[in-house]
Amino acid sequence: LKQSLARNRLPRPRGALCTRRSPVAMARGPKKHLKRMFAPSHWMLDKLKGRWAPMPSAGPHKLRECLPLIVMLRERLKYALTYREVKMIVMQ
Repeated sequence: LKQSLARNRLPRPRGALCTRRSPVAMARGPKKHLKRMFAPSHWMLDKLKGRWAPMPSAGPHKLRECLPLIVMLRERLKYALTYREVKMIVMQ
């Protein structure tokens, strides 16, 4: 059975690039997600409320020293319940 499968397989042309990623491949660009457990402690987020924390876009400032608006409006001031509501408040 193995021989028949090997005969039916087409040979790969020489010089063709392998489509699989190598195990040493690096991520492209900055991380886009932030787990709640690794969020800065001064945000005062609940550990058990969910898995993800809002990822800040700090701009030229340090990521650890910034405070996302979603954390301020949703978690501290309780103006909104969801991320979508926070976006609506900020856009008004």
